[in-house]
Amino acid sequence: MIHRQIHFILIAAIVLLVLSVTACNTSSKDGNNANDTLNNDSTEIIQADVSYNKEISDIALFIAGLPVDTSSPLYELTLSSEWKSFSKRMDEKWTIFFNDVDANITPWVNKEIGAVSDTIQTLFYPFSGPDFINADVFFPDMENYIFFGLEPPGSLPDPLSVKPAEMPSYYKMYEKSIEHIIYLSFFRTHSMKADLSTMEVDGAAPVILIFMARAGKKIIDIKPFRFADDGTLSYDTVFNAFKPHEKFKKGVEITFRNENDPKVQKLVYFSIDISDNYLAQNTGVKTWLNSIDSSCAVYIKSASYLLHDPYFETIKALILEKGSLIVQDDSGMPYKFFDKSKWAVGLHGTYDMPIPIFSKYFQKEMRDDYLAAKTTDLPFRRGYAKRTNLQVARKK
Repeated sequence: MIHRQIHFILIAAIVLLVLSVTACNTSSKDGNNANDTLNNDSTEIIQADVSYNKEISDIALFIAGLPVDTSSPLYELTLSSEWKSFSKRMDEKWTIFFNDVDANITPWVNKEIGAVSDTIQTLFYPFSGPDFINADVFFPDMENYIFFGLEPPGSLPDPLSVKPAEMPSYYKMYEKSIEHIIYLSFFRTHSMKADLSTMEVDGAAPVILIFMARAGKKIIDIKPFRFADDGTLSYDTVFNAFKPHEKFKKGVEITFRNENDPKVQKLVYFSIDISDNYLAQNTGVKTWLNSIDSSCAVYIKSASYLLHDPYFETIKALILEKGSLIVQDDSGMPYKFFDKSKWAVGLHGTYDMPIPIFSKYFQKEMRDDYLAAKTTDLPFRRGYAKRTNLQVARKK
């Protein structure tokens, strides 16, 4: 009798379990969970698609000095005293940076530039090097970021291939690679040439990944490419260690997203000599540049006053043609090229003489307009000068 009761109880339990599972399945249509559909008097819950490449994202976190979870092959490395010390130093540097961003830069951006990504999809950042972090601070949430510089594209780091005895040097080079941006707001060209050509940091890609990790981004993919003759991007299956004279016309494409945000963003970085003579001989690059969105935003900072010289007319014309909003310091587009019948230019900060090495690029007309506008100092530093100057030009 007891056995029959037990047998009956087991059968009843199984039936209830089956009915419960069936009810759950029938309450979901087209793959939607029942929790996704609520009563009319409830607030709809929408779960963002947060898929990303965990392996690449963990590498970015690791070289940025940020923790990875216990499932990551890199987790054991983060338990070492060397990595913990590296992480602490990186945290201290980034705390300084983001305190300035939160207190001073973001309020100014919100007031003077606004939510650009609501109406503009692409940011074009000439002479950027790997400076993603400033692009993200001044132009967050853009769909496309287009960067170029003289620095090689670089590759995806492989921390697991580094010998234990080499790890302290490995961490030091990543720390060194971001210091100038943290403390000066720009990369020094000569220092960057050395810093971005080491075994540890072989170009722009590793530094961009550090910046993305510290900005809270998740990496979806990173792909190397070459410019084809017809102006398209020809993607490679493996990263190549390019020799200095072979780096031009090659780049990396990184797709990424903010955590818990379904919007996919893309950054294209390529190495190039952007002078007129070079572009005239490389129609593939020139054709691709001409395909950039019209009405894009342009950001120019610490650009060595290259656009003030007569060898960059092609890129200068491209910027003025494509850009509907240009945010720059005095090292960018010469002030005289902003035709006042076509551009409304807001002057911000203080414009004095350029630093001595660039003194020949002093712009008297802009200085006179700054004095007439009675502008005041900005509470943050960007560019070469200790007293920041920024121009916000909007095409009429």
